[in-house]
Formats: sequence, C-alpha cells, structure tokens
Amino acid sequence: MITCESSYRLKVKELQNDGVSKRKIAKMLKMSRNTINRYWNRTSFLPKVSHKKSNILNFEDYLIKRWQQGEQNVKKLFEEIKEQGFKNDIKIVYELVKQYPKTNVEPISNAAKIKYYSSQQLSIWLSTFRKDGSEEWPQTYLEKLLKDNPIINKVRKFVLDFRRL
Repeated sequence: MITCESSYRLKVKELQNDGVSKRKIAKMLKMSRNTINRYWNRTSFLPKVSHKKSNILNFEDYLIKRWQQGEQNVKKLFEEIKEQGFKNDIKIVYELVKQYPKTNVEPISNAAKIKYYSSQQLSIWLSTFRKDGSEEWPQTYLEKLLKDNPIINKVRKFVLDFRRL
C-alpha cells in the first residue's frame, strides 16, 4: 500500500533524478524545502515506526486474572482497564490477550437461551385457531403473551371472530 507520503517521496526522487532543483520541486509539489531536503539525501525509506508508548504492561496482571476468571471478551477487558487509566487502543489489548490460552466455556443450555420470534410469525400464530403442541407453535409463550397483554388478547379475539365469519 502506497501512502500519500511515500508517493511524495517517490515524486521528489523522480524529479531529483531528472535534474530539477530543490526550490522548483518544493514549488511544484507545494512542500517545504526542509521536507525536500530530508528526502533529497536519502537512498532508501524505512517505514515509519510509531514511538507511542503503551502502558498495557501496567494492566497485564489484572488482564491475566480476569482472563482466568473466564472473561475472554477483549472489548469488555478493554473497557475495564480503560476505566482504570489505560490510554491506548483496543488493538493493543487484543495483541496482548491473543497469546493467552483459551479456556473451554460451557455452552449455554437450551433453557437459558432466549428465542426471538418475528412480528410476522407472531401475527400468524395469533390469528390462527391451532393450539396443538407442535414445535413451531410456542404454546406456553403465546399463553403468557396473551395473559400479560390484555390489548393483544382483545385484538386476537376480534381477529378470530372475524375469521369465523
């Protein structure tokens, strides 16, 4: 990937090889002569290295403890240490914890899983007479829905009365 800065570097080197003066290059590329001078004497360009220091190691003991307790969501870990004073990006946390061994988390039982129904499916169920115990007909869910919501119960009665006609 060529960045904007590296394309300017290449352009400066091309113009230099063509014999164009530093002053003219600076004017043509709308760059300062100091920048042109920096590029002028270089034969190769190393990628920029960020010298930004991270304080992640101050939080490593905490991260290891939380990881062993079962919290293996990087976003949650990042938010926790951010509240404690971590000043960098989530990528740094990810790079550190990706080395940690994953523990097998027990899958959630079917009883604990929440099942969501679309509004279209609910409207079909609420407007039909069938009350068998088939799997596609969530009898207990619908009974609780009708018991807890009197307006839905009234609307269902009106719809079923209309269908009887």
